[in-house]
Amino acid sequence: MGEVELIKMSSRGQIVIPQEVRKKMKLEEGEAFAVTGSGDTLLFKRVKMPSKEEIVKKFRKIKQ
Repeated sequence: MGEVELIKMSSRGQIVIPQEVRKKMKLEEGEAFAVTGSGDTLLFKRVKMPSKEEIVKKFRKIKQ
């Protein structure tokens, strides 16, 4: 793990992932995350969403 940065949640429940963390993890706009929480801990896990092409390919395979 790297350095710890302090962030605040907005009134709408939004948080900002610090730029250095985004760069280090090569995060891009629109990426999806699964989130869970317990006690005073939040856990974010990046999840890969299939592209339109991948979905169409899977449907064609099922259709055969």
